[in-house]
Amino acid sequence: NILTKWTASSLYRDGFIKGLTTGIDYGMLDQDTIRGDILWTPADNFTARLVVNKESVAMNEPRIQNGIWDTAYVPGGPANNNAPVQTWGVIPAQFYGLAVEGAAKRGVTLNYDAFTPENFQAGYPGGKVGWWESRSNATMPSYIDRNQISLDMTWDITDNISIQSITAKTQQDREINVDWENSDYTLVEDILRGELDVFSEEVQITGVMMDDRLNWMVGVYYWDQEAINRDARYAINEFRTL
Repeated sequence: NILTKWTASSLYRDGFIKGLTTGIDYGMLDQDTIRGDILWTPADNFTARLVVNKESVAMNEPRIQNGIWDTAYVPGGPANNNAPVQTWGVIPAQFYGLAVEGAAKRGVTLNYDAFTPENFQAGYPGGKVGWWESRSNATMPSYIDRNQISLDMTWDITDNISIQSITAKTQQDREINVDWENSDYTLVEDILRGELDVFSEEVQITGVMMDDRLNWMVGVYYWDQEAINRDARYAINEFRTL
């Protein structure tokens, strides 16, 4: 009166975007899953099924820089005679170039590249970064760990009345790292961390009446969820004006 089914899977993929700055190949995926399924039937009118699932995923995003544009100015409106409006103090394309020039005046040599298509955009004609390459400085992979358990019990009280209880719980941890500009500078990077706990309980009572002409059901459903998230964005502030 006990049946079980056990499942395990592992999926691994090497990265396919060459990291020129870190030496890491981006696009890696490492996923493992373990699942246990137990069915217990101690009597003809009662069944209980327990399912436990554990999953872990580690990955890094296969991102490339496919476009860099001058965003220092936006078109103006009638209020300023249609003149362009400056939204940044120094645009990314110029910032590191200015830093190198300023250091050179002090007798210091900096080996920095300006944030331009020639230096960072993948596949740019005559540029430093080829197709399927990235100058990202990201080293930390993203991960998701998820644990799930559920218990489904059914009891046929009589030939016409049954009661079912479904209990479930999910717990998940995640950390997602995103290097938006894919350069060896920290221009805009996100770290998204979160914890999730979910508990649910469902009870159903079903039956038939009037010589099977009437089917009825009553029940109750309870859901409790707690989510804690902490998202951080790191962005260089020298570009912004007051």
